[in-house]
Amino acid sequence: ATEGMCQYVEPKVTDERMGQYCDDFCAPSGIALLLGTDAYGFNLSGADSICLGTDGDGVLRYDADLIKQCRKWGNAFPEIEHNVAQFIAELDVFAAEKQNYEARIRTAVIETQEYAKSEEFKMEMLEAVNKIEHLRKLIFRKLYEENDAHRDLLVSIAKLKTKMLAVKDVLKANVPDVLKFMDQCNQLFLARGPKMEYLLDICPQGNKACIEDEAAVHVSCCCGYNPVAQFGSYIPEAVISAEPAYLVASGEVPASEDDGVNAGSFDICAEAWSLARPEVLERRARVDEIGQKQIIELAIKQLEEEYGEHYCDHGFADSKDQARVIDSSLRPHSSILAWAAMLVALCFRSAS
Repeated sequence: ATEGMCQYVEPKVTDERMGQYCDDFCAPSGIALLLGTDAYGFNLSGADSICLGTDGDGVLRYDADLIKQCRKWGNAFPEIEHNVAQFIAELDVFAAEKQNYEARIRTAVIETQEYAKSEEFKMEMLEAVNKIEHLRKLIFRKLYEENDAHRDLLVSIAKLKTKMLAVKDVLKANVPDVLKFMDQCNQLFLARGPKMEYLLDICPQGNKACIEDEAAVHVSCCCGYNPVAQFGSYIPEAVISAEPAYLVASGEVPASEDDGVNAGSFDICAEAWSLARPEVLERRARVDEIGQKQIIELAIKQLEEEYGEHYCDHGFADSKDQARVIDSSLRPHSSILAWAAMLVALCFRSAS
């Protein structure tokens, strides 16, 4: 008669085990709310009165339409982050292109000076009617016509401008949604699983009646969820696994079918570094080829002195000591987000 009840199953469902089942059910993003112990429990109606609050009458709020909106509004912020990362990456590439420009102009100046000392140029100047104009044409030819550094720098500036405008556009489009998210979604909602599960019936505690029965006394579990807790990450439709470990043969909690349920935080600096590195290395290789590597080394030294361990350089393509992996704990988001907030203000100012 007692078969299946909490205290009579094997292994015994203790308070600790109940809590573990509830934690598993609410993973990875839910806040476990255990409804009952080995001393008390609730029927389905009682559990729902706690979990399915609609007008402030429950511990958790159930509002499917608002949760859907919160998901849409919240996922506007990762789009901002991705665009900011692309802009910062392009800024890194532009910095490398400036170094490449400086190196090639220096080389062109040296070559021009050497040519100006040659017998060939001396004869040209001797024969030239307008010697100043002849010298000007030589300098122009060496620095611009025979050197594509200026053209490459203009291309890099155009790309940087495109990324900057993209950031401006995405901020203008997405900031209103982000503000709605922060204003309306900072509350504890009922979390649901991939099949809309919201309640785990752990075991009958006081009698063997089914949980739907009015006389039932069951230990159950539902999960709270504050969307703001995932601000900056992709917010999936299903935020809990809804699969306690004891229901899975392998003992492992399966991932949700929603591809976003295990999505981690997005690191702007790490993404920008990864995007920029191939192009930065390519430009540095050009600088190294013409013997002007000291330009890059001086820039690296200045940045390391300014930022210390927080600076992570791209290194060189042929270096045996590859650049160290970025430690995101050393690259906080605060400065980037502050910068983004400044751009928001500028965007709204220009639009007004």
